[in-house]
Amino acid sequence: MRSNRVLFFLVFTLLVAEGRALAYTDPGSGAMLLQLLLASLLSALFTVRYFFQRIKSKVSRAKSVAQTNESKSVVRDGDKGPR
Repeated sequence: MRSNRVLFFLVFTLLVAEGRALAYTDPGSGAMLLQLLLASLLSALFTVRYFFQRIKSKVSRAKSVAQTNESKSVVRDGDKGPR
């Protein structure tokens, strides 16, 4: 817990601290950062979608097996069973 506080403090200090940056970033760096951000976002969305589809297919498969078992166990009135 203490390490989380220290990390938060360091990140907060770096983001809030004012200072003059005597550096130059060319336009290619900004494009690369934007591409990195978009690729990370899209890969995270794809991963979440993939796992939700796997969970959904398992649930629907279990549901269909339950319905199949239920329909097999129903005996109709007047039905004498297998012939």
